[in-house]
Amino acid sequence: MRKLFYPDFVTLCTLLPVVVKSGWIQDAFKIAQKIFYQAGYEADRTSWENLMEGILCDAGVELFIIFAESLVSAAVCKDDSILSPLLKSLCSHGKAIDDHKLFDKFRKQYGITTTLEVYNSVMDGLLEAQLTEIAWALFEDMKAATCAPNIFT
Repeated sequence: MRKLFYPDFVTLCTLLPVVVKSGWIQDAFKIAQKIFYQAGYEADRTSWENLMEGILCDAGVELFIIFAESLVSAAVCKDDSILSPLLKSLCSHGKAIDDHKLFDKFRKQYGITTTLEVYNSVMDGLLEAQLTEIAWALFEDMKAATCAPNIFT
C-alpha cells in the first residue's frame, strides 16, 4: 500500500529534469534514490533512457554528466542506458572524441555494463569523424569485453 503514495515514473520524468536544470543535483539524486529504492520501482533500460533524455534536453550536457556520475557512483544504475541519449547526441553533433572519452570514463572508472547498441553508436560517431584507429581500438575492446559484435558492427 505504501507504494501508492510515491510519485510514479511519469512524475519522475517530469520532475527530475527541472530539478537537475536548476542545479540541484543532490536533490535530484535523492529523489531518484527514493523512487528506486524505497518505492521499489524497478527501472528497465527504456525507462532510464527516457528519464535521462528528458534531463539532457532540459538541463544540458554538463548537468546531465554530473547527475549521471552520481547515479552510477552510488550504483543506482550500472548499465549504459543512462548514457545512451547523451552518447547519441554527441555523435550526431560531431563530437565523437568527447563521446568516446565520456564512454571510456564511465566504462573504466565506474564499471558500467556496456551493450552492443552503445558500442555501435560510439563507433559510428568515430568513423564519421574519420577516427578509424580509435574506432578499431574500441572494436577490439568490445570483443575483449565479451560484447560480441554482430553484422552491423
